[in-house]
Amino acid sequence: MSEVLNSYALPVALALLGLAGAYLMVRLLFLPLRSVREGIACAREPSTDDRLAAPWGALCLTTGATAAGVLSGTATAVVLGGPGAVFWVMLGGLLSMALRYVEASQAWHSRRFVGDGDRMSAGVAAGLRALSVKAGRPLGFVYAALALLAAVAGLGALPARQLGQDVEASLGLPAVAVTALVAIAALILSWRSSRDATRIARAVVPVAMAVLGLALVIASVRHAGRIPGAIGRIFGQAFEGGSPSAGFLGAFLGETIRQGLGRGLFTSSSLGIAASCHGGSGTATAHRAGLVASLEPLVASVLLPLFVGIAVLTSRTWSSADHATSVPLADVRAFSTEPASAAELTGSDIALDGIIRVREGQSYDRFTLTAGTQIVGEPRFELGGEPWDGAVKFVKGRVRGLMELRGTRKALEDVDPGKAERIMVTGDGPLFGIPLVGVAMEVVLPFRVGRWIGGAIALVLGLVAALALLVFLDSLGSGIAGLPASIGARILVAVAFALAPLVPSALAKDVLPWSLVLLVVPYVAALAIHASRASADEDEPAARRPRKKR
Repeated sequence: MSEVLNSYALPVALALLGLAGAYLMVRLLFLPLRSVREGIACAREPSTDDRLAAPWGALCLTTGATAAGVLSGTATAVVLGGPGAVFWVMLGGLLSMALRYVEASQAWHSRRFVGDGDRMSAGVAAGLRALSVKAGRPLGFVYAALALLAAVAGLGALPARQLGQDVEASLGLPAVAVTALVAIAALILSWRSSRDATRIARAVVPVAMAVLGLALVIASVRHAGRIPGAIGRIFGQAFEGGSPSAGFLGAFLGETIRQGLGRGLFTSSSLGIAASCHGGSGTATAHRAGLVASLEPLVASVLLPLFVGIAVLTSRTWSSADHATSVPLADVRAFSTEPASAAELTGSDIALDGIIRVREGQSYDRFTLTAGTQIVGEPRFELGGEPWDGAVKFVKGRVRGLMELRGTRKALEDVDPGKAERIMVTGDGPLFGIPLVGVAMEVVLPFRVGRWIGGAIALVLGLVAALALLVFLDSLGSGIAGLPASIGARILVAVAFALAPLVPSALAKDVLPWSLVLLVVPYVAALAIHASRASADEDEPAARRPRKKR
């Protein structure tokens, strides 16, 4: 299933998002880019209603949520797609500025108070229902259903899983405990209304982003002579792809683009989260809500990836493959030869069909094992911390059979293939995500301080991401079926967020991303329908803008 996702579904979803962003940017005459100063001024305005969050608070909430994914995703994209992937991450962020503007503008027009008046319904689904009774309601229902699925499986579980792994590798804290505490804290802090979530974000996000930015700049300046070369590789290899000699794996151009746009567009477009946060904030007009919303991709998906890319490249930690890695045998793929690039790792023509023999935890057969898109160097097989003896049958590179020495003659006999989940493959591999950023900062910081800073920032931004997700579900549930559905959806997402590290790796890689891919279609349709209205919001007369309630 992962091959179908990577080969067909994901490229189609990225193409839809990218084309929609480009179309809206041209339709708006590059409004988000040429109105950055006006957007900053709008973000500093007070809320027009005491019940609604201030524009600055909504901006901090969505910026922190996006930065959590972009920070880890950019570092990973550099390893898997080469330095040029940073360029495509930034391009995805620029295109997302137009997506952000339109979805926030649409949500502002459809917003309304529900329940006791402390909750606001504003978002893509509400905007669809308001546009057309015949077509809008069914499309809005489809979007809402897919959004709930994506919130539980994709927007919630996938980032939570990455957060747990990053914090565990950086701070040594158990992944399950980290995500559980973050989920409980987010649910409590945002229980009353979205204002509580924005207050937290307004207090912690600017500090976290300032500390992160300063650490990245210091790490880059430490190797100032390498900065021009790093920038040159980011923009030069964007249209060439990484070469195998330039990094751990390198990549073909297609893999470079896919890694970059995948991190930039999927993380930055928000698929409706920004609509709930900015559409339901106290901005005076739809135009101003859109301008404030469009600032977030500029900061979190354009500037931040550039700083991360330069720091990682100048420190030369991105191409290191001497870090310990350990993955279940069930999650690895076997190849008959060593792939020349990350793009070849999905090639069925070099996938292994056959049996490898393992003696005292090692095998002397000729093969290459990979986990995801990383090669596991010098692989060792362990069960319960002890070397494992046996044999593994591979079909098209996947584990399809397991044998162990049994009986008095110690002959190889078939055993339950499910045992492959407990047999660990340990070896050398590259660093990904937040740990890679932390190591990049350690060139000028004492031992492990860089990783501690990275882990702490990941915790803070992960909490903000969970808060933004719950605000999104609160708005979605309140607008569809009333307050009880909203509370149920928020609890469901919090549980999914808390238990994400327990989800089997195969399920996370093969099933969960489909929820995000499916959500792209109604999301893009909603923005396309609203494009003409959004392009007219800039010229809205001042007399129609609501005044602040006293």
